[in-house]
Amino acid sequence: MNCRDATDFLTDYLAGDLPPGVAADFEAHLEECANCVALLDQFKACIAATRLAYTGPCAPADCDIPEELVRAIMRVLARVC
Repeated sequence: MNCRDATDFLTDYLAGDLPPGVAADFEAHLEECANCVALLDQFKACIAATRLAYTGPCAPADCDIPEELVRAIMRVLARVC
């Protein structure tokens, strides 16, 4: 797997939607590629910040971030990164 492939699989990996063999290849690539690890960490931070915006102390008490919104954000990030 190369970095381009890893980028294509990033959102599905974080969502837990990769088949086991592809996930294993992705994780093997991460062990060798600091740039892809950094990108993965950035995606995770973005998701955490988005969730915090909806669940933090200033967020409406009854507002949960929809999983569809998280996935949509991840798809957009995958296109621009």
